[in-house]
Amino acid sequence: SCLMGILNKDRNHNSMVFSGAMMVEEYIEKKDETIIRLKPNPWYLGKKSTIETLCIHFYWSQEKLKRAIYMGEPDLFFYSLYGDMPQSRFRYNYFKMPPTGAFYFKLNTQRYPFKDKRNRQFFQSFITSLNLAGKSGWELTIPAKLVLPYGLTGYFIFNHLQKKDIKELLPQKPFKIKCMSPDAGFRKILFQIIAKQLKKYGVDFEVDWQPLDVMRLHERKADIDLATYFHNVDIPLSYHFYESEFLPGHELNLFGNIVPEANNLLDSYLRETDEIKKLKILASLEAISQDEAFLIPLVTPLSL
Repeated sequence: SCLMGILNKDRNHNSMVFSGAMMVEEYIEKKDETIIRLKPNPWYLGKKSTIETLCIHFYWSQEKLKRAIYMGEPDLFFYSLYGDMPQSRFRYNYFKMPPTGAFYFKLNTQRYPFKDKRNRQFFQSFITSLNLAGKSGWELTIPAKLVLPYGLTGYFIFNHLQKKDIKELLPQKPFKIKCMSPDAGFRKILFQIIAKQLKKYGVDFEVDWQPLDVMRLHERKADIDLATYFHNVDIPLSYHFYESEFLPGHELNLFGNIVPEANNLLDSYLRETDEIKKLKILASLEAISQDEAFLIPLVTPLSL
């Protein structure tokens, strides 16, 4: 916690409050990048910083970021798995950091084929059977053990996703899945694998590549079967995750899927004061998530 800063809604750097070992010396905001230059904080009471100056660049353009890395401009950079790893003329050492979220498929239960719970469970078992973690395009990933993202309360004690026999869930008749995704990138490899393997079960998998805002619009209209989603763990409570999953209109449930039992549990959680009982409610919400199978975890990425 050598650096802690707060920006107001107007992004005015003069309103920043720093209580760590570094403080803002200069703040420059440009069209496609923001530069914050830091210096040691003389009022910090803890261990003094050994860094004389620290310059942080926020690149709002992927191309500009990749160009800077290629030229070796930053001493270090943080990069997650959105696309191919940037190439550089200089050598960088890469370090794996803890998982920060999970990739999901969001299923629309408002229309066929995923209005049928059996089809949702079939698709969930199918995705689990692919063992995508570590495969081409997904090298720096680990398996998703729960619907709940890695690291949130309950992750290490809740019952993990149970592998169901896919033969017992085979579709009763062939169907087609209309998927929408905001970009190709590494997802293209994933969808090729999925489309090829689903053919064996008489299921067609069609992908429509659209910008993120277009995909969100179609989710709200509920006129597609499936959407992709990356959930970044920027919320501290498991309750908020399940709230977003089960309450219609939230980010994880733009399709408007409704599960009355889960909604009742969410209400019970807010009234409960006993921490053990609250944990049991969260475990029940996880069990419902796995059973309803309209939010299907793919892999948990490792940041670099």
